[in-house]
Amino acid sequence: MKAFLPLALAGLILAGCSTTRPAAESVDIIIAETHDMDQVREMMGLGMGGAEVPEAFTEALIEFMTTHVDIDSLMTEVGKFYMEEYSSEELQLLADFHSSDVGRKTRELAPKMAAISVGVFQRVMVDHREEFMQVMQKAMGNMAPPRPRTQQ
Repeated sequence: MKAFLPLALAGLILAGCSTTRPAAESVDIIIAETHDMDQVREMMGLGMGGAEVPEAFTEALIEFMTTHVDIDSLMTEVGKFYMEEYSSEELQLLADFHSSDVGRKTRELAPKMAAISVGVFQRVMVDHREEFMQVMQKAMGNMAPPRPRTQQ
């Protein structure tokens, strides 16, 4: 079973293409290389800030998502996104990257990177909780009040 994983590629695309392939083939390679259920489990198992999450929780969440998300439709939408947002050359670069050793290493390290990012964010929120609340209250005070809903 496969599920969507956000791509974290900023600046990691390798230069140079070894072969030329049709854009749709590149998209298939990218999806196959980046949508791995085992990696989803690992990321979900790390939880917030890298703390371990009970396996039963992770499995229940995965079961819920796979029950309510049509994976084939999701993959079709992901494929459309790639085809609309990237040129054929860019798709080939992405496919080459994800098929490379450094691409595989990047995917393997993605859960740890996500845990580090979440942990830093949590520490900042704890250390600056009062300032954050003041900023949010000020922002909310500057917002127009919500319009009342009308009955239809």
